[in-house]
Amino acid sequence: MNSAPSPRPLSIGATWGGALLLFAAVFAVYFGALSGQFVYDDLLVIQQNPQITSLANVPAIFGSSYWDFIDAEGASHVGYYRPLTMVLITLAYVAGGGEPWMFHLFSLVVYGLSCVAAWRFGARLLKSEAAGFWAALLFAVHPLHVESVAWISALHDPLFALFGLLGLSAFLRWRDEGSTGLPWRAGVWFLLSLLSKDAAVALLPVTVACDWGRTHAQEPPAGFRRRWITSYVPLLGSLALYYLARVLVFGDVMAGFDRQTTDFGVGAGRLALLRVELLGGAAWLLAWPADLNLFRPFQPELPEGASSLLVGVIGSLAFLVLVAVALWRRWRPALALLLLIPAALLPVILRVQSLGTFPLSDRFLFLPVLGVTGLVAYLVWTRLPGKAAALLLLLVAGGLAARSVAQVPHWQDEEALFRRAVEQNPRNPNVYWGLGRVMLGEYSKTGLSDHLLESRECFETSMDLLEEAATTGTDIFATHDDHLQTNLGLGHALLREAEIDPFHDFETVKKVFERVIAYQPDSERGYIGLGTAHLASGDPNEAGVAFRKAIDLNPNSPEAHFNMGILLMRIDEWGQAAKEFRTSMGLRNKNPKDIMFLARALVEAGENQEARAVATRAHELFREDPDPRVILGILAGRDGDLTGALRWFDGALELSGEHGTAHLRRGTVLAQLERNTEAVQALMRACELLPESFEAHYNLSSLLQTSNQPDRALPYFLVAYARRPAEFAIRMRNAAQSMHRDDVGTLVMLATIDADRGHLKVAREWIERALEVDPEDGPSHYALGALLRNMELTEEALPHLRIAAEKLPTYYKAQFELADLLLQLNDERAAAPFLARALHLLADEPMEPAVKKNTRETIEKALKMIAEMDAGPLPGDG
Repeated sequence: MNSAPSPRPLSIGATWGGALLLFAAVFAVYFGALSGQFVYDDLLVIQQNPQITSLANVPAIFGSSYWDFIDAEGASHVGYYRPLTMVLITLAYVAGGGEPWMFHLFSLVVYGLSCVAAWRFGARLLKSEAAGFWAALLFAVHPLHVESVAWISALHDPLFALFGLLGLSAFLRWRDEGSTGLPWRAGVWFLLSLLSKDAAVALLPVTVACDWGRTHAQEPPAGFRRRWITSYVPLLGSLALYYLARVLVFGDVMAGFDRQTTDFGVGAGRLALLRVELLGGAAWLLAWPADLNLFRPFQPELPEGASSLLVGVIGSLAFLVLVAVALWRRWRPALALLLLIPAALLPVILRVQSLGTFPLSDRFLFLPVLGVTGLVAYLVWTRLPGKAAALLLLLVAGGLAARSVAQVPHWQDEEALFRRAVEQNPRNPNVYWGLGRVMLGEYSKTGLSDHLLESRECFETSMDLLEEAATTGTDIFATHDDHLQTNLGLGHALLREAEIDPFHDFETVKKVFERVIAYQPDSERGYIGLGTAHLASGDPNEAGVAFRKAIDLNPNSPEAHFNMGILLMRIDEWGQAAKEFRTSMGLRNKNPKDIMFLARALVEAGENQEARAVATRAHELFREDPDPRVILGILAGRDGDLTGALRWFDGALELSGEHGTAHLRRGTVLAQLERNTEAVQALMRACELLPESFEAHYNLSSLLQTSNQPDRALPYFLVAYARRPAEFAIRMRNAAQSMHRDDVGTLVMLATIDADRGHLKVAREWIERALEVDPEDGPSHYALGALLRNMELTEEALPHLRIAAEKLPTYYKAQFELADLLLQLNDERAAAPFLARALHLLADEPMEPAVKKNTRETIEKALKMIAEMDAGPLPGDG
């Protein structure tokens, strides 16, 4: 292969034509990515990063590291400094209002530009416009780029490559034009590339590799060797400026380069083998990009004959053979392209501890791909006739494009991403807790038990894998974060189960979160979970302690502030709740929960003007969300605009006919307009959808009472009485006394409600009134007897339970309660007939099978004991 002169400059038309073809290829392959959602790191980098919401923050971006917006503990382990990437993300946020499609559009445009830059570099290096274009086209459709293009958080890859390739082109042009002066343009592009991604430091060895590779074995001009080192002064100067900027940002002379994100927990020997795996594995993927995997696992212990090591060794040897052949045959462009691959991988190979949990990721090969596509394009274009070469390269491009198109849907949303990850990595705990987190989020949206069940199963599978990794030393790689996230996820799944489970086992949930706190006491996440569990179990004081601790540990945690706001709403501290929601809203971007709960808190606090502004903003941002319309309807009603309020509520119900609050507010307004029939229908629907709502049941019962329908009002009144808040206690009791003074059944139900709420004295008053009305009423005697037992007034309880057992011979609870009391009083023979009767009635008693079985065994055991005490026959059923 002999050197060729530099390609003649293209016409403007040819340049634009080639660029448009490359852009057409990019958009044809990645069009589906435009509808993709935020996934994985996007949830932090974009949705929880307030710094990117305004162009006014651009100066601050240059003075902070990439992860400074998260908690200090997490940020201290990451040494990334990518201000230009963050500026571009900020521009995308401002341009698209934070919608994911705009970020994807920016990614595609930057990627298209990087492909054009790859063309210009390839044409300069290969001294052929056609070969350079084919290299860029293969580069544009290569499936190893899907991760970097379809994933918003990887925007720094095409951005640093764009500037880097422009810098390489500028450097080679400077060489081709005689190397006069210094290549300052290359230095400027290099600095911009460094400010886009830290891995751009590899461009310095890449430049050296391309420079040396293409001039190797060529007689250098006079003085070339003396000027060779000085040629890199602009690049070294840019590197020095970049280092100084990092020193200022990270505050130490190591400039953040000493920080490591991952402790692999293995010795130097295993890390050395890992470097072989990385080099050889990269070579294999570049040659055959079939196994595309974001979560490609690291094996702490390599079993004998491990495929990853075998691939690494074979790939590395094959690569060295190719380099040797290129050296021997003096294939200058081919040698330059081959050397580009390891040069671009130097940061990956040298600093494996800074790569994260998955050291061989597709995105790390973004620039090395050009080494392979350039080599293929060069060899085919220079060895085959033009038409045959074009046809072959077109077929290769088509195959690569088809593989890329098939891969793009896996990045469509979090569920698609993690389901694919579980399929590819069945022994990786990370992907299971990731999918568990996604399904827990789906349960929060849908309320479907299948989602909750799958979530818990995922966390339990992750737990099993972590235990296996700890006890058997297998090939499973488990990090500290895997343990933390798995326990956190399991705790939250159990919390959701406890909320809907009739046993409400919040104690187990608390123990899980306490275990998380013991495992990582400096993390706020365990305290958030513990506080949520305390709040769900009805202990706001302990919940407040936990949430305050979480905020102390990480003042930048939006979840800690949000949950503190929920707590403050529970205790009617609406102004303070609004303050917490404002804080959480400022710590993450466009989160519907923050905005809507802020609006609700402001409504309850009487801050109507601000509430309207917040609700209006929410309505503009989330057009398909009915909640902002409900808030705006409430505010319209407060202003006296009842017709306008109805329009808002009707609009909310058009979006979601199952929105209980919209039905409640609509029914209330209809009652104000004296459209009582419609109001009753709306409030009845609200009660169906909001079975725990005091307001819905109270409003409906009041409306039915005023409509002279007391019998219809009673069931709703009883629910309202059971759900009454403290400030309504006296009003509700007075209403109960006036409405239901002589109804024995209602009086017993009121007593039961108060007993369940712990108001035993009030409950006794209700029952005694019922017995005044009907002294022979069996249910009243049973209720009073059970209540007196609960109050430990055993002697007083006994006669009432005897009457109840006599009056209610087919009522299981009356028979069992009396028998149990007699056993407590050591009167076993008197208890026997009631135990036998209870045993007979137990068969038809609605009860959980396991509970019924245990109860049966207990009664049978008691009867057997009594029979042994008295040799006579057991009493009959009577």
